[in-house]
Amino acid sequence: MKNVSIAIGSIIMGAIVVCVHTFIQYLFTKDMPNFFDTRKIILFFIVLISCFVLSKRETNSE
Repeated sequence: MKNVSIAIGSIIMGAIVVCVHTFIQYLFTKDMPNFFDTRKIILFFIVLISCFVLSKRETNSE
């Protein structure tokens, strides 16, 4: 059950980071950026993997 909650939390954190990045990009460019841009997909997976690994390491140390 811990793995499921870690995965869900990592997905939510990745989505939040991508949404904030899109919003900040919109504020500076005044143009609605493409949500499925390659850079945003890469950013999502970097945040997803890093959150998952850090959370997994923290639960293993307990």
